[in-house]
Order: sequence, then C-alpha cells, then structure tokens
Amino acid sequence: MEDKQGELGRARRCTRKARVERKPSGITARCRSLFRRAIDALVEAGIRTTRSEAAAWLIHAGIDANKALLDTVYGTVAEIRRLRVIAQSLARDATPPSPDEKA
Repeated sequence: MEDKQGELGRARRCTRKARVERKPSGITARCRSLFRRAIDALVEAGIRTTRSEAAAWLIHAGIDANKALLDTVYGTVAEIRRLRVIAQSLARDATPPSPDEKA
C-alpha cells in the first residue's frame, strides 16, 4: 500500500512539474523609453496584441540573433557548474568535522 502511495505521490509531483514547465513564466523588467517605444509600436501596429507579447517576441528575436554567443555562454555555464561541484567537494573533504558530527 505504501509503495503505491509513494508512486502516486511521485507521479503527482512529475505531473505538477510538467504542468509548471509548460506554462510560460513572467518576469518584471525596467526598460528604457527606447525599449518601451519599440514594444508599444508593435502593439499599436497590431503586430502583437499586448506589451507582454511584444516584449516576449523581441526577446525571442534577440535570442535567435545571438544563438552562437548564447551557445558559448551555455557551455561556459555548464563548465562553471562542473567546477563548482569539484570545488565544493574539495572543500568538504578538506574541512574537519565539527564536534557535533564526531559523535
């Protein structure tokens, strides 16, 4: 019985996680008047229906235009994460246990 409940809980978490990942997340950003003018122009021209859609469209265009740069950045971030794990492991190994941990 507990195994089935555990499996059900995991399934619910996975379903909830999938549902969250599909839903776009919102961000709040301050932008200069140049950016607001561009966003508002897209809405005024009927190219996008809301400021949010216009901003998302412009961000997507910027990501597409800088794909090569972002691929390099993603690779660098992956390397930073790998090195961080190594550094944390080395620090753990070099740190003597506290008196509470010895008991």
